[in-house]
Amino acid sequence: MTRRMEKQKVLLVSANTEGVPAPVYPLALACLAGAARRAGCEPLQFDFQLSGAENLPAFIREHKPSLVGVSIRNIDTSDSYAPRSYVTDHARAMAMVRESTKAPVVIGGSGFSIFPERIMEALGADWGIVGAGEEAFSRILAAAARGEEPLSGSGRIIAGEKGDQAAFAPPCHDPEIVRHYWKVGGMIGVQTKRGCPRRCTYCTYPLIEGNQVRFKEPAAVVDEIEQLVRDHSVRYFFLVDSVFNLCRQHDEEIAGEIVKRGLDISWGAFFSPVGLDSDYLSVLKGSGLTHVELGADSLCETMLESYRKDFTPDEALDAAMACEREGINCAIYLIFGGPGETPSTLGETLRRARALRGAVFFPFAGVRIYPGTELFTSAREKGIVADDDDCFEPRYYFEDGLDGKKIWTIIEANVERRRNWILPKDFAGYEPVQSALRQLGHKGPLWEYVAADRRSSSGGAGRPEGRKDG
Repeated sequence: MTRRMEKQKVLLVSANTEGVPAPVYPLALACLAGAARRAGCEPLQFDFQLSGAENLPAFIREHKPSLVGVSIRNIDTSDSYAPRSYVTDHARAMAMVRESTKAPVVIGGSGFSIFPERIMEALGADWGIVGAGEEAFSRILAAAARGEEPLSGSGRIIAGEKGDQAAFAPPCHDPEIVRHYWKVGGMIGVQTKRGCPRRCTYCTYPLIEGNQVRFKEPAAVVDEIEQLVRDHSVRYFFLVDSVFNLCRQHDEEIAGEIVKRGLDISWGAFFSPVGLDSDYLSVLKGSGLTHVELGADSLCETMLESYRKDFTPDEALDAAMACEREGINCAIYLIFGGPGETPSTLGETLRRARALRGAVFFPFAGVRIYPGTELFTSAREKGIVADDDDCFEPRYYFEDGLDGKKIWTIIEANVERRRNWILPKDFAGYEPVQSALRQLGHKGPLWEYVAADRRSSSGGAGRPEGRKDG
């Protein structure tokens, strides 16, 4: 494509329409808008959940962008209990863009980055960006302004930044989008680092972000938080790193900066059990930490070794108990059915979980298989995935002798009377409870309230006491 752009007005579109179990703030749009503004462009943002996909054509015709960027967060639910692909929805969105403008289209996002060739083929964009998008997107903008092609690694698919230095442009948060997600989602996402050095067999984060960790300066992280507090009255933040606690010093510097500035906020993040002790948690709690989400996956030594986890069941239990001692809400995510799983290993996790009465558990059955992961290679070797199957259509790993039905039968028999377990079948009832709590002014994830009030026979959401913000 050699058409010279007449005006650098850039439209950024979040095509995510999934709001279960909770709507997720489209941080990618803010990051790319920041990069576009730094490049001297005028960024416009359009979010499907806020404005409705059907209104995109009118928005495009009104604003006449010179380039359109579409962010694809997920290509499917990644949940064997309720599998659904979003690719058809994305294709419809692309068709609306093409019918409304002749401007070039760039696609990216985490979902795109896992299957770039397949999605490019399905959607027919002009360029695609794999991985972190700011630097590559800026390159595209500059080249398009000159009427040239950007340098590309593979046809029209461009590799995003994965090196030692992250292209952390100050994000440009759209006021209407922030207002919407603060109201219906109760939190706004902020990123403090990229990349993950861990080797979990099924995980795509190292493929998307790289395995070298690039840290955002603590002052810059808190600048963004402070700006969202000042300009948009946000009081709860979710730090969206793949794993927050990869560097204790960096984490504590962020916490210290929040305290130094006197910011009255609450926040949560995904954590590994490694190093999650009371001293560390106490420092983070002093800066507003209220929610820890642990990616434990299992509480059985055999399964943790199978998933290549770098902690033991006892370390996971100790981390959750440390949260309880510090008065910090803790959720634990578990995966059942992976390589080596048996009814015995499954039962071991369920037995150990009984010690954690204060934690909230989110169990899932089957492991989504993605290309480029160790699990994908293993599944091919075992004949679970055919040689010509790239798993673009969702495929799930279940160890021999187990399937979703058997796993859920075992789990439900063990947790039937425990309100601190939220199963995928409960998600349908999650949304109305969550909406009721939002109406009462509660912010943050809310799973601690949902677990404590799991839909009484009267159907009332109750009026739980606790954190209210905004």
